[in-house]
Amino acid sequence: MPEPHLTPGGGFLYAATPTIFVPEQRSPQQEMMAQSVDRFLAAEVEPHYAEFEAQAPGVATRFMAGLGELGVLGVEIPERYGGLGLGL
Repeated sequence: MPEPHLTPGGGFLYAATPTIFVPEQRSPQQEMMAQSVDRFLAAEVEPHYAEFEAQAPGVATRFMAGLGELGVLGVEIPERYGGLGLGL
C-alpha cells in the first residue's frame, strides 16, 4: 500500500488546497439525490434504529438494497460504466 502524502512541518499553511465539498454548490442532480437519500433515511433507517444498533440479521442487507435501488451505490461511477456520474 502506498504511503499517504504528508505535507512536511507547517507546509499545510501554504500548500494548495484540494477541492472542498460545499453543499450549497451542489448541482440540481446532486441536490435531488441528497433529498432522495434524506427521505430514504427518514423512512427506512430511523424507524429501525434499534435493529441497526443491535446489528439484527438482514438489516444491513435491506439497507444496502434500498440504497442500490436509489442509485446511491453508483453515484461516483461514470455514466459510461452504468453509474450516475454525479461525483461528490
